[in-house]
Amino acid sequence: MHLPPFAAALSLVAPDERPRVAAFIAVFSWPQTGQAFERRKSLRETWFPKSKLDMHRLQQTSGLVARMALGSHGLSQESHDALHAEAKEHGPFLWLPVQDSKEAGFLKVLAFWTEVICQYDARFILKADDDVYVNLEKVPMLLKQWDALEVGYGGCFLSKQAKKEDWPHEISYFKDDLTAFAAGHFYGVPGAAVHGLVQLAAPFRFFSQEDVAVANWMKALDVEFLDDSRLCADTCNHLAVAIPLHSRLPSQHQACKGDADSDSAACMLELHQTCNAQAGWHGDFEAHSSLLLPFIDWAESAQVELNKRADANCVGAACFEGLIASG
Repeated sequence: MHLPPFAAALSLVAPDERPRVAAFIAVFSWPQTGQAFERRKSLRETWFPKSKLDMHRLQQTSGLVARMALGSHGLSQESHDALHAEAKEHGPFLWLPVQDSKEAGFLKVLAFWTEVICQYDARFILKADDDVYVNLEKVPMLLKQWDALEVGYGGCFLSKQAKKEDWPHEISYFKDDLTAFAAGHFYGVPGAAVHGLVQLAAPFRFFSQEDVAVANWMKALDVEFLDDSRLCADTCNHLAVAIPLHSRLPSQHQACKGDADSDSAACMLELHQTCNAQAGWHGDFEAHSSLLLPFIDWAESAQVELNKRADANCVGAACFEGLIASG
């Protein structure tokens, strides 16, 4: 697949007609009405906007647009009717012209990015899985810091040796090189980077794993990477922005230790109760900024240290707090 079709879609929209927002955050969900519905329900009962009115308020107060993203192709009539009834009650989904499939997650990302930049002038575009707990109150300050640092790709980075059993389709490309990518549970890129991608007259290189694909597209753009451990916290501390319930991160850096399919909804509700009781979890992130070193002056040296600690399997907010303590 080549990029011009995406560029053609973008050319149909006049840039000055798009509302300007700080960020668009999409939670990737699945169309099934069983476990996927229970996950969406738990998100709305915890951190995600519960209704169309709540979505509007979030956009007006923080500049954040939040939607759950679903593929519109291949739906049964039952799923179609149930999902449209759900959207009528809780606010619109972001419908994408793809069929949801774990094997083609990269296509969903491309459709998501294209749809967002056609509808919004978003400074950042964020993607989250449906088993991640997010503190929306802290996202605006996170984005201000990313903006000041000119971050082109932010998330919790993993580095591993390429092995045939882990990368059956990619091994010929990676050979024996180390590959670094932001874990797919939560990451973000600037809208300008996405805009640049869809206008390139060059083919995408596809990978079976969505987060690996995104990393290599960002490498092609030569953007600044930021390994931000606040996006893979395992506790409700004052630094945490996103807490993955399950992810490709080591198990000690996940909030839930049970089965990813059956335990997510219950764990999300339990985690919400725990976080609400923690001092520093709520309120404007700027009110807690005294707990951090001046971020911009510190970030460059901290990034070097984070890269070193990655070799020692130091991942998550504990690693981030260790840097602050040692600073």
